[in-house]
Amino acid sequence: MKQAMPAVWEEASQLRKLMQQQSDSRLRTRLHLLYLLRTDVVTTRAQAAQLLGIGRNTVGQWLHQYERGGLQALLAVGHAPGQASSLPAAVIAGMRAKLAAPSGCASFHELWRWVEQTYHLQTTYFVIWYTATHVLGARLAVARPTHIKKSPPPKRVFAPRSPTGSAKRC
Repeated sequence: MKQAMPAVWEEASQLRKLMQQQSDSRLRTRLHLLYLLRTDVVTTRAQAAQLLGIGRNTVGQWLHQYERGGLQALLAVGHAPGQASSLPAAVIAGMRAKLAAPSGCASFHELWRWVEQTYHLQTTYFVIWYTATHVLGARLAVARPTHIKKSPPPKRVFAPRSPTGSAKRC
């Protein structure tokens, strides 16, 4: 079923300005689609899709969003909510306080044991590590010991040359 192209209400100069200001490439492509339609560079969804390097059905979905809600609806990109944390909010707040304390934690293993003892909560190490690093932004950087096979730098065998260049020869 062939559908008519929607009318673009924004001015071409305004669309160009919005495209240049946009840092998200997904939104810039959507604005570029409107710009191509407004300047009459393309006349069909297939032409627009080919120029932008996207599918014609995607172009159709974007144009449908634009018809329904205008520029604001077109630029609204949904984000998947993700899975909710298995840790209660009180535990996450306690971890945040523990990590912010001056004594803090020396390792994620220590933090894991602290959560188990304090909150009587059985959870995996990965859940504690992920929550501490990705949710709370903690970095427990510990200096690694040097390798046992590494040797100290070699001692100088020869004496340094004299600055005058008049070193004695043997």
